[in-house]
Amino acid sequence: MSKKTAIGVGVLLVGLCVFGRMIDHVPNFTPLAAAALFAGFLFSRRLVAVIVILAAMVVSDIFIGTYHFGVMLTVYAALLFPVALRSVLKKQLTAPRVVGCALLSSVVFFLVTNFAHWLFMGMYPQTPAGLLTGYAAALPFFKFQLAGDLFWSAILFGGYALSCRCLPLLQLQATRPVRT
Repeated sequence: MSKKTAIGVGVLLVGLCVFGRMIDHVPNFTPLAAAALFAGFLFSRRLVAVIVILAAMVVSDIFIGTYHFGVMLTVYAALLFPVALRSVLKKQLTAPRVVGCALLSSVVFFLVTNFAHWLFMGMYPQTPAGLLTGYAAALPFFKFQLAGDLFWSAILFGGYALSCRCLPLLQLQATRPVRT
């Protein structure tokens, strides 16, 4: 893949994520974690994948608005976690690996961001019971996170696999990530 194509793919991923956050949607049902997972797999340089997700968050937060700085930083960091799973997918890209990485991303996002919400927002007592209450209150959102991460991972990785089958030039990329 040429550098121009890689830039185009990056811009498309940012656009998809911004659009996914801007439209009226079920809470947490966005393409962000799936895009981070896909970018981590696709781009040979981890920094490119990180820039794609951070750009998507910054651009969409300009329109949506910001929130508590500590929670916001935690959300940004949690959305970078899927990029770290790139080695799992680079070894062998299979549907079970994609599903496993998407599920793990959802769980990490849920645990980390709700911990930050408990720590910084003061909605629940700063006790173990308060933390558990916060997690329990967030469970309805977790199911949407899981569904969104699985759905968008299927779309991105499925589309990639389909394009590799239909376009012979991309077949090498199924085993070797894009070098940018």
